[in-house]
Amino acid sequence: MKLTLPIEAFPTLKLPPETLKNAAVLTLWFSDLRKSGKGEVIYTLRKFVKKGKGFKPGSVTGEREKSLWIELKEDRLNRLKGASN
Repeated sequence: MKLTLPIEAFPTLKLPPETLKNAAVLTLWFSDLRKSGKGEVIYTLRKFVKKGKGFKPGSVTGEREKSLWIELKEDRLNRLKGASN
């Protein structure tokens, strides 16, 4: 299962790698892959994400995508969710 993370950005704007990893961790956390604790998250600019005709709600296709392999780490997840240690 691939999870799509559309990115809003101007072509000249570089997204910091940590921001991208944080977004991918949250994408994985709020998906069906949460139980496995790891998975592939693909990302692309929003203009390359399209809903296909007859697709189920929430299903999309992407072009020019890149992927990240993410493993949920408890310390990063707690930081993102705002939990105090």
